[in-house]
Amino acid sequence: MFFMTIIPIILSGGAGTRLWPLSWGDHPKQFLSLITDKTMIQETLLRLDGLETGYGLGDNYELQGSHVFPAMIRKFHEAKASGEDVVHLWGDGSPLREFLYAGDLADAVVYLMETKDASDLRTPTGDFVNVGTGKECTIKELAETIEDVVYADVRKDGRKCKMDWDSSKPNGTPRKLCDVTRLNALGWKAKVDVREGVEIAYNDFLHGEVRK
Repeated sequence: MFFMTIIPIILSGGAGTRLWPLSWGDHPKQFLSLITDKTMIQETLLRLDGLETGYGLGDNYELQGSHVFPAMIRKFHEAKASGEDVVHLWGDGSPLREFLYAGDLADAVVYLMETKDASDLRTPTGDFVNVGTGKECTIKELAETIEDVVYADVRKDGRKCKMDWDSSKPNGTPRKLCDVTRLNALGWKAKVDVREGVEIAYNDFLHGEVRK
């Protein structure tokens, strides 16, 4: 009789992150060469690092090359530090995004690997499960939350930051949201909401050894 070993691996997509459990024991997918010279596990790490709506400790806060969440944190911080109290932002702030804290992603992956089998993730369309918060906010709402957190210590002085939206610039994809119904049914839900995530990220920006 033939037996197949199931080995969990992680892949991420543009609109969310999925856990794919199917892999051969003697030839696991995460060690197979792709069209580049990188292995699947190396490619996976690169994809997770570049997850557009993901954020976490030690993020990339460079204005050139970082994603919207960490980039906004730096913009608002520099506006406060310089005394200019204005940030220039692309688009009109209307696109909807779901933001996932990296710690929550790690927690979900560990939870699924420790408590579930591949059969628990099986569906007619494939063996996977979306990992996300299932909640979204507009880019404008994110900016307002970041402004509120970054300017909290100078609010008593009457300071606030003006947001200058440049509608001549592209908004990007109107909406990105994961359906996490199955993940919730499997017993896991994200713990960190956007407000708490901004507080964690800003503290990390101020005190962590981050890429600035």
